[in-house]
Parts: sequence; C-alpha cells; structure tokens
Amino acid sequence: MDYKKLANLLFPNVTETVDALEKKYPKRNLEEGAIVTRFAPSPTGIDVHFGHLFNCFIASTVAHQSNGVYYLRIEDTDQKRKVEGAVETIIKTLNTFNINFDEGRTIDGNDFGNYGPYKQSERKNIYQAVAKMLVENGLAYPCFCKEEDLNKIRSYQKEHKLTHIGYYGEFAKCRNLTYEEIEENIKNGKKWVLRFKCSAKPGDRMSYDDYIKGVIEQDANINDVIIIKEDGLPPYNFAHVCDDHFMRTNMVMRGEEYSGVSTTEHIQLFNACGFEVPRYAHNPYILKLDPETGNAVKLSKSKHREASVSFYLRDGYPVDAVVDYMYLLANSDFEKWREENPTSPVSEYTLKISNLSKSGSVFDIDKLNNISKNRMALKTATQVYEETYAWANEHNKEWAELLNKHKDFAIKMFNIDRETAKPRKDITTYLKTIELYNYFFNEYFYNFNIENFALDESFNNYENVENVLKEYLNSYNENLSHEDWFAKIKEFSSKIGYATDNKEYKKNPEKYLGNVANVCGIIRVAITSQNKTPDLYEICKLLGKEELENRINYFLEILKNK
Repeated sequence: MDYKKLANLLFPNVTETVDALEKKYPKRNLEEGAIVTRFAPSPTGIDVHFGHLFNCFIASTVAHQSNGVYYLRIEDTDQKRKVEGAVETIIKTLNTFNINFDEGRTIDGNDFGNYGPYKQSERKNIYQAVAKMLVENGLAYPCFCKEEDLNKIRSYQKEHKLTHIGYYGEFAKCRNLTYEEIEENIKNGKKWVLRFKCSAKPGDRMSYDDYIKGVIEQDANINDVIIIKEDGLPPYNFAHVCDDHFMRTNMVMRGEEYSGVSTTEHIQLFNACGFEVPRYAHNPYILKLDPETGNAVKLSKSKHREASVSFYLRDGYPVDAVVDYMYLLANSDFEKWREENPTSPVSEYTLKISNLSKSGSVFDIDKLNNISKNRMALKTATQVYEETYAWANEHNKEWAELLNKHKDFAIKMFNIDRETAKPRKDITTYLKTIELYNYFFNEYFYNFNIENFALDESFNNYENVENVLKEYLNSYNENLSHEDWFAKIKEFSSKIGYATDNKEYKKNPEKYLGNVANVCGIIRVAITSQNKTPDLYEICKLLGKEELENRINYFLEILKNK
C-alpha cells in the first residue's frame, strides 16, 4: 500500500510536519540532571484527591531541587466528562499548598511558557501531524468498526476463554483493509478512528526502569489501541506521548495506578514515533489501615474523609503542617530533620526519591494532628489570628466577623500561653479554634445553656459554688501578679473549707469540701464553660473584673435554675 497516499487521504488538511514541530519545540537548555516533569489533570472533577496532591508535591519538589521545570498541562480531550470550573479549582487548590508551576495554564485561562498550548484540546494540529507521520510509516490505520462489531469480538473472545480480550492480531478486522476499501468507506461517510498497528503478540513481555520501583517487567500491550478518535482528538495515551515529547518532559512522575500495561503501551508509541522515551517514576499509593481487618487499603474518597483535599481546607489544617506531613510520608527521616530544625523552611531539606516507600505510605491522621499542633505552637499570636481569620472568611463567616470585630482582643486571646518557652499545643486546625476559644466572646458565652458548661461533682452543692465564686470576686484584683493572685485564691479557699495542701487533702478528704484545684476548676468553668483552658490568670486579666462579675452572675443564675 502507498502509505503516503493513505496519510493524505486521512489527513488532507494537515500540512505541519513532525520535523517542523521539533524545531518549534527544541530541547530545553537546562543543566545536566535537571528534571522536567508535569501535572496533567483531566478537568473531570473539582475535589482533588490527596494522592494527587501528594504526587504533585513530590514532582514539584524534585523538579525544583534539580533546577528543573514543573509545568501544568490540562488533559481535556475527553470533552464529554469535562466539568466547568475544574481547572481553576485544581490550580487554586495546588497553589494553596505552595505547589506552583513554572509554565502552563493559569487560573484566568492564559498560558505562560514556550512549549504551549498547555491545554490538549488546543493541540490538535500537533497530534494529527504525528498521527499522519505514523500512517506514512505504515504504523497506523483507520478503523471503521462500530460498537456492535467490537462487542461481537469481545463476546467471541470470552466465549472461547481467550487469555486476552481486545482488538489485536486476527481480531483487528480493519488492519488489512486495502486502500480502495478505505477510500470507499470514507466516500460513503463512514466514521473512523485511527489505530496504532502494534507488533507485539500474546505472551510478549516488556520491561522498563522505574525511577522509584526499579526494573518492572510485565506483559506487553498487544492491542491496536486508538490514537485518534472520531472527533480528531487523541485519547490520553497518544496525547501523553506527543505532549511529553514536544514539551520535553524527561521524567513522567505519576501515581502507581499508571504503572501497569498502559506504560508499556506508551513506550511502544514513543518508539514508533521515534521519540526518546522519558524516565518513569510511579509514586506509591497513599494507604489507610482498615480498623476492622488491620489491612492497608488505598485511600479512597468513598471511604475516607482524608482522601479529599477539601477536608483539609474545610477543617483548616495549616498549610505548613500538611506540607510537613507530605515530606514525612515521602521520606521517614524528615521527622528527625524537623526535630533538629523546627523553624527552618522545608526548602532546606532535600527530598530523596530513592527513599520513597515502594509498597505505599500509610496515612495516619493522628500523626498529622500532632505535626499540626507543633507547627501552630511555633506561630505568633498575630500569625494565628491572621491565618484563622483568612480561613474563617472563607469557611465560617460568623467566626470571621467576631475575629474582625474584636481583632485586638482576639490577638491577646491567642497569645495566652503562646509566645513562651513551652507554648501551649492545643490548636490542630483553624476550625478547632472555635471550639477552644469561642467562650472568650460574649456573643457566644451569653448564649450558653447549662448543658454547655463542663460540670462535675464540684457543682453538686449550689451554696458551695456560690461561696467560691463570690469570694473570688471579692478578692480579685487585676493588678496582682500571678503568684499573688493564686495566694489570694488559697487564702479564701481555706476560709470556706477547701484544702490548700494537696497531701493533707489526700490524707483526710472527709475534712474538706475539696481542694484548691476544685476551687480553680469552679472559677474556670463559671467564666469559660470549659474545664481545660489556657492559663486562668491570663484569661481573667483579659476579660477584666467587670466582665468576670457579669459572667459569674450569669452562670450562677442558670445553675440555680438547673
């Protein structure tokens, strides 16, 4: 067959050549060892999976560590599944976690970089130029099979229990059509797709060197896969090959789910096109321990809230905590580095691909929470305020309004037990600040019912509680030092029947109404509703004597009517 004639029949309007494209998109002028990789999402959803975030984190980090390039390419050739606004959401989400691109598509729909367009639906001329070259070389052909034809082939293969189901070998009905038959079909308006003429046979094996997992050997692809659809655009496989070549990607970093036969299919296509095959690096799965079986399973949006990046945004995990946790998931020695360098920027740590787990990294929410507490403890009160306000402004307007209305007060509130040698570690997320600090604001406190107060046996006798609180108000002086303030509490506690010596109280508890800890507990609950808070002395100073009196009277009133 005259393949050039066939190529002109199939692509009469394609005048661009692969040689011209090679000149238009030359090899990048980068130092030796620089990694060029990409994130290539399909805009089919707006809720980014944590696994994708993790993959992007690894790819962007290793690219920038090598003085290479990390770019964004939008793979939107599946127009039927496209979701409006998905691209913008993906970019915004990644930017939130400090994953930024050196080239690619922007939120406003523009491109920056010399290897675009960075949206596949705008690269049709490139795909068709390469496809035409394959036809000219006898490595691709048109297929006119309808869905019912393909179903018959699959049914026959299943009925005869063939080891491989697909369009290959003797089942590739259109592979040996003559030029005249093809021409006649096109004249009659029959729709066609372009298929790759695969030379592999059932039982053939292929291997490639994965940068993370080492040498992987597996069954070779034997299907004559579709490389151009009826609409003239390629499916993922062929677009991947053309784009990674002309964007000069030298390492394809992606999730482990792509490490199967699809990789051998891509390598076959690279070789058929005469393109250099990039290195592949398949990042391990993020796993989660099943509480019932104890087995590690893939982190799944349908089963695990931690699988959706929206979870971290909605609950308000600090970005630096999530980034630290991703470093730890990638390299276990990061934990020791962070302990030795608590305030250093993570850019000073070198992520090592060789240290990635080959079997998968297990997600542990308790570990993330612990990291988050440590990162939050290092922040100043002003930083905590600004970050919490920014989160609340998007996710909890009521909290944002209060923080904005009482800004100076809120900063002082966050500063209790904070900027010290041993700062308090109670904040895991910005959402948690509402639970931990809402009682500071009168707008919350005076809407509390008795059920909101953490009462224990200390509150069983109303007269005892009233005595404690009245005595506290009578003795309170906001000008006292912490030491003198506590001395006053001990003084009146002893007068009304509470032990001030804990050892004595333990020896003879029946002699006392309680101890001084119970007294402080009564005061704490009355003015905050909580039994665990930052330093009680500092809370009282911040609220002021007048407000203490108002709160204590409010509490006694609702306790009395309990």
